[in-house]
Amino acid sequence: MRNSHPSESTKYGPWLVMGVSLFIAFGQIVLTSAGMADSEAPTYHYAMRQLIWVGMGLIVCWFFAQIPTTQLERWWRMGGWILAYLVTIASLVLVWIPPFGREINGASRWVRFGGLQFQPSEIAKLTLVYVLSGWVSLNPSGVRTLFAKSGFFWALALSGVLIGLVGLQPDFGAAIVLGCITLTSLMIAGARLPWLIGLCLAGVLAVAALVAEDNVRARRVQAFLNFWDSKYEVVNVQQHVSLKAMALGGVDGVGLGESAG
Repeated sequence: MRNSHPSESTKYGPWLVMGVSLFIAFGQIVLTSAGMADSEAPTYHYAMRQLIWVGMGLIVCWFFAQIPTTQLERWWRMGGWILAYLVTIASLVLVWIPPFGREINGASRWVRFGGLQFQPSEIAKLTLVYVLSGWVSLNPSGVRTLFAKSGFFWALALSGVLIGLVGLQPDFGAAIVLGCITLTSLMIAGARLPWLIGLCLAGVLAVAALVAEDNVRARRVQAFLNFWDSKYEVVNVQQHVSLKAMALGGVDGVGLGESAG
């Protein structure tokens, strides 16, 4: 009897669907309740907008669920990864090109099409997983070398382009996530431990340099380290609101529709 690949198993499918559905439903309830406290927007404005994205997400999930992983691998070897990689780069560049790009609070992270807008950095996360996993699978032992086929350096180069474009937006949070995806992928692929440690140290130094050269980021770090200092209350407003919510409602909250503005 032919052994099926673990990724083709339907054993965990229902549990995965149920877990995701519960998270979506819970988020929708919380968002609806929070929207009732916003006097500047219609009561169900945020909930309806979220439902649109949920619907689109379900369609995309259904589409990809119909594709066997063997087909995804076949597409990768036929050059599908190049197309996905180039489309992702193009979407990341669009954030600076009018009328598609949209700047919010001094950052160009959004692309608008019609009445919808999205962050290309979210696409970059999925693309990076697809590209790196296929890249290292070409030559599993290559990741333990620097410049051989599927070598460590080439994997970093592929990741570095996406991380650099996201960092220029600037969106350092998403850039750090992409860096973690890269590190995790290379670690699972079997890259040498000293190289991984060096990669971690380089990432820490890069973050430290970015914090040191920008007063806003440095102030946020200082606010985190001095949470109860009143002069940082404006910076820590979200954390303080969270504590206020816990004080008013406890673990159970104050009830649906009773959120404090």
